[in-house]
Amino acid sequence: MNLAERRQFIKDLCANLQHYLVGRANEMPEDWDGIEIRELMADVARSRFAHRPMEGKRLRDYRNIVLIKSLD
Repeated sequence: MNLAERRQFIKDLCANLQHYLVGRANEMPEDWDGIEIRELMADVARSRFAHRPMEGKRLRDYRNIVLIKSLD
């Protein structure tokens, strides 16, 4: 995936997450603030937008790059 494709993928994924969460905002409790909403965003991204869990060498390589480049 080249840089332009990565950027577009990220934009599309974020837009889909935003659309989903904004559409469900009326169902969230009134007392929720940024803490609960951030947690929900992470949960939704993990459960609805993760294609499939990584494993094996690909997961080890991914974790290594995230650590080396401080991407988290």
